[in-house]
Amino acid sequence: MEKIRILLIGDKNAEDQILKNLSKSEKTSDYVVLRAGSVKDGLERLLSESFEVILLDLACIGRKEAQDVFDALRQRNEIIPAIVICECEEEGCALDFLRQGAQDYVYRSCLNQSQPLIKAIRSSIARCRMQNLLDKEIQERKKVENILRESQEQLSTMVKNLPGMFYRCRLDAQWTMLYVSEGSLVVTGYTPEELLNNYKIAYNELILEEYRQPIWEKWQKNLAARLPFEEEYPIRTASGKTKWVWERGVGIYDKQGAIQYLEGYIEDITRRKETEQALIQEQYLTNMLMEGVPDHIYFKDLEGRFIRNNKSHAKSFGFDDPKQVIGKSDFDFFVKEFAQAAFEDEQEIIRTGKPVSKEELAILEDNTKTWYMITKMPLLDMNGKIVGTFGISRDITKLKQLNEEILKAKEKAEENDKFKSAFLANISHEIRTPMNGILGFSELLKDPDLSPEEHNMYIQIIEQSGQRMLSIINDVVDISKIEAGQMDIHMEDTPINQLLKDLRLFFLPNAKEKGIEIFCSCDLSDAKSIIETDRTKLTQTLTNLIKNAMKFTMAGSISFGYVLRKNMLEFYVKDTGEGITPDQKAIIFERFKQGPQSRFKNKESAGLGLSISKAYIEMLGGSLWVESQPGEGSVFYFTLPYRIKKQALENPEEVRPEKQTRPLHILITEDDEHSMVYLRTILKGDNTRLYLAGNGQEAVKIVSEVPEIDVVLMDLKMPVMDGFEATRQIKKIRPSLPVIAQTAYAFSNDQEKAMSAGCDEFLAKPVRKDLLFSTIQKLISGSADA
Repeated sequence: MEKIRILLIGDKNAEDQILKNLSKSEKTSDYVVLRAGSVKDGLERLLSESFEVILLDLACIGRKEAQDVFDALRQRNEIIPAIVICECEEEGCALDFLRQGAQDYVYRSCLNQSQPLIKAIRSSIARCRMQNLLDKEIQERKKVENILRESQEQLSTMVKNLPGMFYRCRLDAQWTMLYVSEGSLVVTGYTPEELLNNYKIAYNELILEEYRQPIWEKWQKNLAARLPFEEEYPIRTASGKTKWVWERGVGIYDKQGAIQYLEGYIEDITRRKETEQALIQEQYLTNMLMEGVPDHIYFKDLEGRFIRNNKSHAKSFGFDDPKQVIGKSDFDFFVKEFAQAAFEDEQEIIRTGKPVSKEELAILEDNTKTWYMITKMPLLDMNGKIVGTFGISRDITKLKQLNEEILKAKEKAEENDKFKSAFLANISHEIRTPMNGILGFSELLKDPDLSPEEHNMYIQIIEQSGQRMLSIINDVVDISKIEAGQMDIHMEDTPINQLLKDLRLFFLPNAKEKGIEIFCSCDLSDAKSIIETDRTKLTQTLTNLIKNAMKFTMAGSISFGYVLRKNMLEFYVKDTGEGITPDQKAIIFERFKQGPQSRFKNKESAGLGLSISKAYIEMLGGSLWVESQPGEGSVFYFTLPYRIKKQALENPEEVRPEKQTRPLHILITEDDEHSMVYLRTILKGDNTRLYLAGNGQEAVKIVSEVPEIDVVLMDLKMPVMDGFEATRQIKKIRPSLPVIAQTAYAFSNDQEKAMSAGCDEFLAKPVRKDLLFSTIQKLISGSADA
């Protein structure tokens, strides 16, 4: 056990007495007495040594010096038992020191007694130790209180600074609040006082109605499992605004495990929710863009492996799901050369950070080739570091093909322009030649000294030149109609056998004149050869082909006919002429291609017959082609659908009109003087009566006044009232009166309009005499039958 160290501040006499009395005690060895002769020495020893008790001898040091010791002890904030030694008469002074902190006092006279001194020493030490313990406890308690106060202040500050609100509430349907932090005003718009005990509103009323029951059920489930509750849900604040909040709470239980209340934290997450919704919307739009565009969109890592792509890109490789491409590279799909070139492009982008845009021909492993317009760019992470590449590839294969077609069309158009120029030059020559014949020999007819033979010869030349020029004009008109898409089809029953026989008879004189033979062959009986087609276009096609054969056949023969092959009639025109070279064969049916090297050069033709014929046949549902070798003649073939007349007579009787017994009354409606003179000249005779009208209005008047009119010749383009309106009015007066329309406007749709107006027949100017007579006879016969 350690000894009790005592410091005596006094004289030697006092020390001796104290030691003497302590020696009488059995526990003298427990004490060590050290003396300081002055207060200064005592204070120095107190600074350097440790003591349990201090004895202050007032008789030695005096009251003032003793006071200095007490002051020094208080400044050091140490509790050291101090015992004052005084005389009896100094008891008042000792009591004063007791009030200042001394533990006890003894009379000097008692120093000779051990018990009072030891008792005072032990009592003082005990009280001092007790005081030290109390002081320590008080200090510890103060320290704990300070820590608790600081912790509470920190917690309060933290609660105030947090964006949400803390709560304690009952487990009831209203979530009755027992405590709410000040954050409730920010989150809900209500103060804590307004929420506590449902003073103004219950927290459950803030929750949107459709969320209340699910939240209650989840709380019950989590409390039963002793799990924390966590949920996001919307509330309606005091201002009526809807907010999204996040709540995390726990149940607080008593020792028996019964729920006492709930504690938790609620935070406003509206901004985060809006950000999430915006991000979801952004992702949705991005996905819509990626999956909606037909272009290929893809992202690659630094090694060229796909890390994301769209459906269009996946489908180009035969996959339905884009994820099937992830982790693969171009080397898994394309030929090595293309994949290597693409990889090098991407590595260059990664090194330089510069995008690449170009056209490239991609070749898959199955040799499928596709042209793409590609744009590749560096792929950056959040810190701006290049982590790969991404690209967009657009399939431009069709565009490339279209560009090639446009280029070819441009070249062809330029070529056609050249041919058209040559064609126009040739047409100019072809028209001028017969025109010179007409004008030249018309001038010669003015010579009064001409012999009858010369007169007849000049008239014949003028007629031939006129027919030649009319043929050229008709060809130009027809090809122009075809080019403009204005050529109409008129289907009617057509006796093929009779048509071919008539054509042979027509060309027979020309063939005899050239010393060649001409044959025709029919594969079907007359009854079965009546088909539904456009008779005029078929006749013109065969005429063009036979004329063509006559031009290029100097000796030998020409044969034409048809055979039935399944449901198609195959016509042919064969000659033993000069034949066609391969170069000519390639362009023979193309329009405007008669130039210096044309086989029609110097053959008195505009070179349009074959082009017109081919267009006609294709309109009628067939095709036209040629087989030929130079020097071996040519065979032109064309097909037509075999649409047979259902009721065909094997030998139909010819219906002939009765001979006209009374004069024929004809109304000529024409505003052109020369046309009027021409019609009057060819129609006048003993058995005709002619009526003349210069416009439609006059024609209507004559019809209404002259009931004997048998037929009307109606020009369509006239002043005052045109032929269309005149025909309509005439048909109102006399519905059965035949009206023959005539016009020089071959490009218009006059024929269709004329028929709609009520015309019975349509003739194009210049009107041929024989065709006009046959048309009038047909209409009059039909009218008489009616």
